[in-house]
Amino acid sequence: MNNNQMIYVDPQLSQGEALRWAYFFKELNNNWVITSENPENKNIDTYELLDKSVVLTKYPELKQLLTLDFDKSISFCKGMNSDKWYDFHF
Repeated sequence: MNNNQMIYVDPQLSQGEALRWAYFFKELNNNWVITSENPENKNIDTYELLDKSVVLTKYPELKQLLTLDFDKSISFCKGMNSDKWYDFHF
């Protein structure tokens, strides 16, 4: 992943909601989307577009995920009772 890559961020995260999902979309030019558990709006056109460095400052737990590259779209969910990330292929 390019260090200057922009990441779509659910606006609810800026309002204090907990980070729960990270999606890597191959069809969106390999872009990442991060969201709260139940985003009010799932249209990424309404999401904030932030630089990777800004996202990593706010969410350092994403550092390992955001450095990975995948050959297909994939999602990760943060555990309810742990800080572990679980992957789901779609």
